Amino acid sequence: MNKKVVFLTGNPHKKEIAEAVFALYGLEVEAHDIDLEEIQETDIEKIATWSALQGAKRLNMPVIKTDVGFSIDALNGFPGAFGKYVFPQLGVEGLLRLMADKTNRHATSTEVLAFATPDGKTKTWTRVQDLEILTEPKGTGSAIDQIMVVSGEHTVNYGSMAHEEKMEWWRKGPNYFHEFAKWFISQN
Repeated sequence: MNKKVVFLTGNPHKKEIAEAVFALYGLEVEAHDIDLEEIQETDIEKIATWSALQGAKRLNMPVIKTDVGFSIDALNGFPGAFGKYVFPQLGVEGLLRLMADKTNRHATSTEVLAFATPDGKTKTWTRVQDLEILTEPKGTGSAIDQIMVVSGEHTVNYGSMAHEEKMEWWRKGPNYFHEFAKWFISQN
């Protein structure tokens, strides 16, 4: 059985999360940080699949790629699939200014893990989570880490969690890394 999963990411935190979950299944992670063209699309699943296909063909091996989008109800679904571009420009304070007079603090994250092979086969796993937007930033990390709390799961936001607490959340919680690992093992 091939116990190695090739993960297209340049994000050390994402790699560490994948390693923590996949280790539970006896799988190793090999990360590749390669420049991939990102299609201009609003569907997170299509974006992740497109990127995974490009990477699989370029590396000539099966790969996984993750992507996430955030839809803020009070902002008519903004930024959606474009958070990667919007959040660094707006920052935490800019995002909170957009939400300053909003009473509806609900948002949704759509997280996708896409698997692709060089011959064009793909499969995706998606997790949609309800979020609440805080009125002030807490902790460290990305804008999302600092101002959004997963509804019903935590009393603190991700940015305020200790490192080991974050890893334990990923190891124990339902997420696409677990779902993919079980499927991957069943295929090999």
